[in-house]
Formats: sequence, C-alpha cells, structure tokens
Amino acid sequence: MPNQWSDYKKYRLTHIVCLNALSIAGNHIISDNYNFSSNQLNNTEISKSLTNIQNIDWSSEGSLKYLKGVSGSNLLAADIITSFKN
Repeated sequence: MPNQWSDYKKYRLTHIVCLNALSIAGNHIISDNYNFSSNQLNNTEISKSLTNIQNIDWSSEGSLKYLKGVSGSNLLAADIITSFKN
C-alpha cells in the first residue's frame, strides 16, 4: 500500500492512532501464528491474513476521520483483527 504510506494528508495509515492499531493487530497475528516449540512463524498464514488488510478504507475522509486516542486504536485494531479472519 505505497500510496497510503506516502500521502499523509489523504490517508490516515501513518497517523499515530492507526499505527498503534496496526501494532496491536500485529501482536495478535504474530501470537496466533508463532510456534513456540520451534521458535518459528507460520509465514504462509501471516501472508494470507495480511492480504485482507487492504480492504480497510485508510482515507482521511472515510470512517477513520474521527478516530482518536487509545479507544480509537483499540476499535480499529479489533476491525483489523476481524479482517485477518475473513
């Protein structure tokens, strides 16, 4: 998603609330796909899950426009985690 990363005004992907949500969701997906006995990630499952993240509308004028604070990060993280499962 290079356009979303490079255009700070048009997309909210690089805003702190969204970055925090991505880190929360990333922690969740890594935990779910980490084999502690072999100390390895299941990269195949992680890759499959990450393709669904592109379905989120990251635009500044979309549903993320009014997302603020920790509660907003947690709400977005829950949406991202749900998109992983779809």
